[in-house]
Formats: sequence, C-alpha cells, structure tokens
Amino acid sequence: MSSPPPFLATPGEPPIPWKQWKKMFSTYLLAIGGDRYSPIRRQAILLHHLGIEGRRIYEDLPEVSLGMGDGQTSNLFEMSSQMLDLQFTPKTNLVLERHKFFSRMQGADEDVASYVATLRGLALSCRFEQLSDSLIRDQIVRCAYSKKIREKLLMKDPSLEEAIQVAKRMEHTAVWLQEIDVSNKQGRQNVINEIKNKGKFIISEEKKRSTRNWEDPNRGKSEAREVKCYR
Repeated sequence: MSSPPPFLATPGEPPIPWKQWKKMFSTYLLAIGGDRYSPIRRQAILLHHLGIEGRRIYEDLPEVSLGMGDGQTSNLFEMSSQMLDLQFTPKTNLVLERHKFFSRMQGADEDVASYVATLRGLALSCRFEQLSDSLIRDQIVRCAYSKKIREKLLMKDPSLEEAIQVAKRMEHTAVWLQEIDVSNKQGRQNVINEIKNKGKFIISEEKKRSTRNWEDPNRGKSEAREVKCYR
C-alpha cells in the first residue's frame, strides 16, 4: 500500500485538509500493522509524513503545554496527534455555525429523514452537547416544510425520535393521498372522454342519415307510391 503524500512539503496552505489527511494516514498506519508498533515508532512515522514544512511547524509548537518531555513515552503518538489537531484544525466560528443551524429550513422536495440528517451534521459544529436532540426537534417544529406537520407537532411535546416518526407518517400519508387523487382524476377524465367519444359517434350517425335524405329528396315519396290500398 502506498503511503499518503506529505501533509505540508512547502510553506503555504496544505494541499489536503488536515482532517482528511489524518484519516488517510490512519488508514495507512493500520494497513502496515502500525497498531503493533511502539508509540515512539508510530510518532516517528507520523512526523516523517508531515513533510519538511509540516515538521518545522511541529517542532516550533509549545511541547510542554501538553506534557511532552515528562518521560511519558507511552502516549507520545497520541500527544503529537493532538498537538497537530490544535494547530491545523480550522477555528470554529460558533456564532456562524449556530446561525447556519437555526437558519436551515426544510426544502420543498426534501423528506424529513434527509432534513434531520443535515441538521445533525450542522449541530456537530455548534457544541450543543446534551441539548442537541431537543434543538433538532425544535428546528423540525419551526422549519418543517409542511404546515400540517408543524401544527401536529405543536399539539404535542414529542421527543426527537417521536417528532421524526410523526413527520414521516404524515409525509407518507400525503404522498398516498396525492396518488389516490391523481388516480381519481384520471378515472374521471377517462369517463368524460368515453362520453365525448360516444357523443361524437351519435352526431356522426345523425349527420350521415341527414346527408342521405338530402341527396334523395324523393325517397320518401317513392316509397309511399309503392304502398297499395285495397278497399
């Protein structure tokens, strides 16, 4: 298995974001049996793959702040990884992340399962902690696309899971009713078309009879002369 590219070979922005690169490195380390290596060896492999500039930045970090140098070699790899996390993970603007969460409304063509999945993803950056589920539930109540779903949830005090199940059932019911309505409309249209076709056929036959009578105006008189009257 090929090793990941150096994280930061030259000064500037990393070509691959740290979080993504770290996942690549972890997969590589596991593939080569790194879980059996000593912490010092795993640390050495990590530092080697940082690249020249990445290694320089690492060596300038305040090691003492995380306990480096205390002789605790059993967790050297983990501490190095944490230090790099702090250095290269983008700082979170909490106000902005929460604004994104509370501004996210359900789209017209978005089902509740997809909407909840999006809210869960946004909540990860908001540090809601224990309030996460209740705030996601509140967001469904506030911003669900269907007014009927919002009204239904406001009449209860549901948990997040209960709110999701109610919304799903109502979505499925709405789809089912729409399919029935379309079927009924099609059925009515078929009846109307059949009546129209029958009407056109009757009118056509009447026109044919009228045309024959117009073409032979003496037809009725001729038939009358053939009738003999016996007294």
